[in-house]
Amino acid sequence: MPKRLIVIALFIVSACAASYPDRAEAATITVGTYAATTLPFFTVPIEIHGASDLVLWQFGLEFDPNDVQVYYDPIFNPDPVREGPFTSSGGAKLSLFVPGFIFNGLGLLDGVAGGYLDLPPGPSGDGVLAYVDFIVIGTGRSPIAVVGASVTEGSSAAVPEPGTLLLVAGGLAAALKRRPGRRYS
Repeated sequence: MPKRLIVIALFIVSACAASYPDRAEAATITVGTYAATTLPFFTVPIEIHGASDLVLWQFGLEFDPNDVQVYYDPIFNPDPVREGPFTSSGGAKLSLFVPGFIFNGLGLLDGVAGGYLDLPPGPSGDGVLAYVDFIVIGTGRSPIAVVGASVTEGSSAAVPEPGTLLLVAGGLAAALKRRPGRRYS
């Protein structure tokens, strides 16, 4: 095999292996910054950090039901859990949003979920997934915690394993090594 073909094959393998995504950390979902208030109503942003080609996400919230509750009112606040701009790019991209189930007596908002349905790649980086409206029942100072969070991240372009690339490059080199005038029957 000519040295030139070996160098080309090694270059292809190393270039593809270098572009293979190596994620040390997965994306996390957290409660964003909100102001503790003495007013009866406040909104809490739910944020994602470190997303890479986000496909699906879900979370729940726990809170002290004697202090705060998710504020649902069919007339004044029929949508207490709303989609944030991260997955849908503020309405410019196709997304799915499930507002979840409110269990104020248990201090739980469960099953809030969403997904990116538009063309890949999905959104990456940090942003707001959802907004949740609360009403103060007590002091309004109890913690609100994310529970049961999960994130599914995809890859917009599948990258073959380096071993597969080596086999392809070897096959390419062998095919190029054939002499042009020779016929096989």
